[in-house]
Amino acid sequence: MLKEEAFIKNKIFTTPYNLMLVVSILSYTGHYMLMTTMPLYAMELGGSNVIAGLMITALTISALLFRPVFGSFIDCKGRKFVLVTGAMIFVIVSVLYNIASSVFLLILLRLINGIGFSAHTSASGTIASDLTPKSRLAEGIGYYGISIIIGTAIGPALGLYLSIHSGYKFMFLWVLIIWVMGLLFSLLIQYEKKIPIENAKVKNIIFFEKTSLLPSLVMFFVSLTFGSVIAFLPSYGLAREIEHIGSFFIVYSIAVFISRLTTGKLADKHGFRIVLIPSLAALFLSMVTLAFASTLAVVLMAAVFFGIGFGTAYPLTNAIVIKLCPETRRGAATSTLLAAMDIGIGFGALVWGVVLEVTGFTTVYLASSACAVLSILVYIFFVHKKLVK
Repeated sequence: MLKEEAFIKNKIFTTPYNLMLVVSILSYTGHYMLMTTMPLYAMELGGSNVIAGLMITALTISALLFRPVFGSFIDCKGRKFVLVTGAMIFVIVSVLYNIASSVFLLILLRLINGIGFSAHTSASGTIASDLTPKSRLAEGIGYYGISIIIGTAIGPALGLYLSIHSGYKFMFLWVLIIWVMGLLFSLLIQYEKKIPIENAKVKNIIFFEKTSLLPSLVMFFVSLTFGSVIAFLPSYGLAREIEHIGSFFIVYSIAVFISRLTTGKLADKHGFRIVLIPSLAALFLSMVTLAFASTLAVVLMAAVFFGIGFGTAYPLTNAIVIKLCPETRRGAATSTLLAAMDIGIGFGALVWGVVLEVTGFTTVYLASSACAVLSILVYIFFVHKKLVK
């Protein structure tokens, strides 16, 4: 009987957790359908390459600006309230995309879309950590990360296929259908314990969670490397005459999926250091490999290293910030981590673009490898000490 009770207590795949995985897959699928097609749609409406870039930048900026607000709301108004708010914004903007007929309106909608993305990602990550037993925290958040990867794998291919073969209006309709399903499943999630109002008011005046700052710094340096990949890998393939460079992301997704099935369990059993440091070292190897790659086979080897590195770093740092923060500050802690990622990806893409103009891809990826080294040093000298206290 005691063993059975212990098993139930430590069970990860409960009904609310499973619903959260479904919501995450649906939301990220729609999100990445738009991420890959909106720049092309903006250019079809008469926009330049700069305007096409703004389709991503506008969303990232608004998401970053609203993360502290939603992090606070998560802790004082409830996780589900913020999750449903984000899902409703998704549904509204997916309807409005169909009637937007100018570049200006598209930029405005991307800003609004970013608010929904900020709310949804902050709330969903917090809910996943709430629903995971403490003894299996890294494992549970790793499984949640897999749901994001599934959306990342499905969304771009589906969005491009529908927009090319059926048109953007039909693609927007499918995004609407997917996000309506996400909203309905969000409404079904029931688990939340309300935080006493007086406690929430005292503890949620500060938008960012201070215990999350150093782990978030690790993720900031990791995200700088991601910015160099997501922004410039296609042009890297053209410059070095490497065909089918897009297969990098397929191999990357497979590596992330496999790594997240195993690394979370290892971290829970043996500690974060034994898993995170080798993963960050793999990230370093991926950047060095990309710096000197000249064939697709070498690029795909870099994709494996990158999947292990980036794919492991996010769920483990997420588990670390949850472990270090007070229970009533989980929303702010998650938002702090995600804000660091927003800054790293957005700032990285900008900085690496300048470096690329002055030097070349070899310098960009060697500099990115240095960022991976910095992430290791921050973890060893600052974060790990807090975990072993």
